[in-house]
Amino acid sequence: MEKQPSDYDVIIVGGGLVGGTFAACLARDPAMRIAIIEKFPVQRMDDENLMHPSYDARNTALANGTCHVFDQLGIWQAIRSQSAAIKHIVVCDRGGFGRSTIDAVEENVRALGYVVENRWIGEVLNRHLDTLQNVSLLTPAEVQALEYIDEKTVEVTALVDGKPVVVRTPLLVIADGAQSATRRFLGIEAQKTDYGQTAIVTTITPEMPHNDQAWERFTATGPLALLPQTDNRMGITWCLDNDKAAALMAATDEEFLEELQKVAGSGPGRFIKVGKRFTYPLTLTLSDEQIRPNVVVLGNSAHAMHPVAGQGLNLSIRDVAALTQLIYDAREQAVHYGDLAWLNRYFQQRKMDQAATVQFSDKVVKLFSTDKPSAVAARNLGLLAFDLLPGAKRFLAHYAMGRAAPTLLPEVVI
Repeated sequence: MEKQPSDYDVIIVGGGLVGGTFAACLARDPAMRIAIIEKFPVQRMDDENLMHPSYDARNTALANGTCHVFDQLGIWQAIRSQSAAIKHIVVCDRGGFGRSTIDAVEENVRALGYVVENRWIGEVLNRHLDTLQNVSLLTPAEVQALEYIDEKTVEVTALVDGKPVVVRTPLLVIADGAQSATRRFLGIEAQKTDYGQTAIVTTITPEMPHNDQAWERFTATGPLALLPQTDNRMGITWCLDNDKAAALMAATDEEFLEELQKVAGSGPGRFIKVGKRFTYPLTLTLSDEQIRPNVVVLGNSAHAMHPVAGQGLNLSIRDVAALTQLIYDAREQAVHYGDLAWLNRYFQQRKMDQAATVQFSDKVVKLFSTDKPSAVAARNLGLLAFDLLPGAKRFLAHYAMGRAAPTLLPEVVI
């Protein structure tokens, strides 16, 4: 058995969007030694057989706060080259009078956010990680055992490309997804809420230019998001009851577009083409614990949300920035950053934002996925309030842009 006693300042289990970004943030300190234990081989865009689950066909609307973090890592311009700006957002209720709009010009920003395919973010992130001398990627690898060696050290036994490897660290970060096997290794339970919905994800081409406008349309069966993409395409995330989603997946392209047009309405224009369709089950998964001595649970392993508000990755990147800063501060003060009291500073700093974001997404799903008259009236009045009351609308805009995000360096103009 190959043995590499500790020798890593941080070990991250999971090299997806969150784990990879966290490694890149830590690596800005050249003295830090980071290891990523990743189940899947390094993903490249031209090999779909090696597709990492985090780098899939879905599109992510990156809030400005997330874009700032990527800029600080030096990878934003590469990501931006394959992104589409969101300059306007229309939020409306199908069949109702409620409607709210958010405009980049009114908010004095170039864009409210940017839409990028997950696989492109993964490609850029992996290229960047390849250049970092202080990041070791152990892949394909699976954790076989975890053990506390002493109060300051966790030992991880992993099977790396078929060979057992032992590594030690003062801080183990778990970022291997909502169904995290590593979290279960430690006996950390998670609470799961099944919304009884499936998301259909695809790309469509509208007849008219999308003009950098995104649409969030709520229906009795679930929300529909249309996000601007490059080449005048639009990314679709359509949340539906499981049975309805199955029927639409079996439909022809023409039948699918016809049903989509009925729900989207005339606002986005006529749809003339649809790409390959994918489905994802929709649940809310919350870890019972996010910190233990020498352990942090991060990303979807900590909180995997419904995509209705598009805040899952943006929330996790805010967590990443805060945890990175905490580790920097600890090293500067010669403090053991795996100490539970020190890690609790991170948790206390992040718990309000996490709770607010999770609750907002959960309540929006429940309010906007029903046709009960009382709920329809409430959400229409709510959308009107957002559009008519400057304070409420500003809150919605700042939420969409990720203004709460901490930064590793002063913000830059994107």
